[in-house]
Amino acid sequence: MLRKYLEKRDILWNDKIPKETLSKHGRKFLEAERYSDALDFFERAMDEDGIRRIKDLAIKEGDAFLLGRIARMKPEWVSDDDWRATEKAAEAAGKPSFAEQARKRYQPLTPELLQGKDGPPKNERPAKR
Repeated sequence: MLRKYLEKRDILWNDKIPKETLSKHGRKFLEAERYSDALDFFERAMDEDGIRRIKDLAIKEGDAFLLGRIARMKPEWVSDDDWRATEKAAEAAGKPSFAEQARKRYQPLTPELLQGKDGPPKNERPAKR
């Protein structure tokens, strides 16, 4: 059974709940396609497998919001290529705001970057304009 908000909050923020239990709840939310709730539990449990599953779904479905949550949590887990794939999936799914959100998060490919010369590191965000 999936939890109501207050029950979910009480489980999520109870320091006495084992990580395995938190991950179990995360998997239940994942099965119910409640990805944001699932990510809450996976993050609290530090369940890297669960977080990666959410990341894969976010990229596949073009969900820049979820991918952004993961990028804030573990920046090294989200590459420019992940953002590009998310942008493409969002455009294909008719999610223009998510596509734009993803587009703002990666370094545009320039000839210099493609050749690996004089460009910033691939995961570095471009400066705000």
